Amino acid sequence: MHLSKVLIIEHASRQGTGEALCTAINAQKEFPVVARRTSPEDAPSALNLFSPQVVLVDMDSIRRSDGLALGQNIRDQNNQLKIVFMSDRANPSFAKEALLSSISGWSYWLNKPSSSVRNVLVALDDAISGDLPMDAAVLDEFLTEDNFKGILSPRQHQALNLMTQGLSNAAIATECNITTKAAERVIATASDLLGIPAGGDKFNRRVLTVLEYLKVLALK
Repeated sequence: MHLSKVLIIEHASRQGTGEALCTAINAQKEFPVVARRTSPEDAPSALNLFSPQVVLVDMDSIRRSDGLALGQNIRDQNNQLKIVFMSDRANPSFAKEALLSSISGWSYWLNKPSSSVRNVLVALDDAISGDLPMDAAVLDEFLTEDNFKGILSPRQHQALNLMTQGLSNAAIATECNITTKAAERVIATASDLLGIPAGGDKFNRRVLTVLEYLKVLALK
């Protein structure tokens, strides 16, 4: 595990999940990870003193707009720092804004905190390497077949939804109960409909398709 330091930001007047998670991380013995909890007001100084690799923002103790502004301020202070927004409930409006932020490469969404500290630490470790996939529960809050009526078919919508979760074409085929070749055709056609150019040495068409799909969803 590459993760060693996590800074948890939680409003001082609403201590709860963040404080409990901080205590649990420091108590566990499996990974050499240290956690610190701070308030939004003290976050700038805590960043300098603690130098975390990941910042975990408890969105249930901070207003949505304040949380996103805080994330942007943190990124202005350190544009390499990974930020994970945490909530125990899905918020469609926030999810859309977080999706737009993730497209620009600086935020991730951990939709529902796990009761397993190990699972949380593994997810945060994934955030460092950029491998944390989009949580399907976030997308489900504002995805319906009507989102792309007249543009993408329900099958194309399903395939791209699965692709945002990091699934391979073979795994997508299994989930959709079709062959891998059929899944490849579905994805290729959806990419064409989204206006994604053919791939080459410079661009990865699969990545561009996922980014465009998330961008359109977030702007809905």
